[in-house]
Amino acid sequence: MALTLADLKTYFFARGLDFMNDGGVGATRATRFINDAMHKIDDAEKWAYLQASTTGTSPVTVSDLGRVESVVDVANLVPLSYMSREEVTDYFADLSGTGTYSRWYYVTGGTTINAFPVNSSITLTVRYTKVSPDLVADSDVPLMPDRFRMGIVDYAAMLAFRESNVPDEAQVAQQAGDAVVERMREWNVLVQGGVESQLISRGSWDW
Repeated sequence: MALTLADLKTYFFARGLDFMNDGGVGATRATRFINDAMHKIDDAEKWAYLQASTTGTSPVTVSDLGRVESVVDVANLVPLSYMSREEVTDYFADLSGTGTYSRWYYVTGGTTINAFPVNSSITLTVRYTKVSPDLVADSDVPLMPDRFRMGIVDYAAMLAFRESNVPDEAQVAQQAGDAVVERMREWNVLVQGGVESQLISRGSWDW
């Protein structure tokens, strides 16, 4: 049975942190620790479970945008190169400059992909790593595979013990969480095709 936020809190309280199970401020803090721990794991690698893509007319807004992997002009099958907004204005002065073909993209507001030069008809496919939404309702579940979710409890306990100035318990919890993340790294390589596949995808074509 998949671990929900309610289940994660149950395991968290069982780590000697039941004093936080008060239905009030303590429980709110526990939920914060759990979400912070989940994001800590999500941010550690380019996990397969966070991979996503979307297609739309530029500018494309992606509400859960994390790391951008690629931006492609769909009609011409041309990948766009990243350029910061500051670089665009430094080189071209005007963000509204138009052109037949877009060669670059820049990000605004942390969620919007803009093609440059501007072409109102260009369609972009954006491949990216998602940012997980916070767990709010007791029935909410993390995006990571269920078998790794106890790592969230480990890191959440680490954060709680650190705040409570219990360094020994914090270290034990961190080591347990680190072990789960290491297992996740091994799984992440396998699920994306193994080391050989990754080398080929990065341009190693020597036979």
